[in-house]
Amino acid sequence: MSRSFLSQDRMNGYRDGRTPGPIFLKLGYAIRYRRERAHSPCTPFALQEK
Repeated sequence: MSRSFLSQDRMNGYRDGRTPGPIFLKLGYAIRYRRERAHSPCTPFALQEK
């Protein structure tokens, strides 16, 4: 995923018809992603158990 995609996803949040980005954690000014989620082709919504 590109830096631009991740930045836009954080600003816009979830929107219908768009691929959601990985879940992130904001620590002050720093943005952190879990490696297994950031590099996985699965979306965070596909990883949730129903």
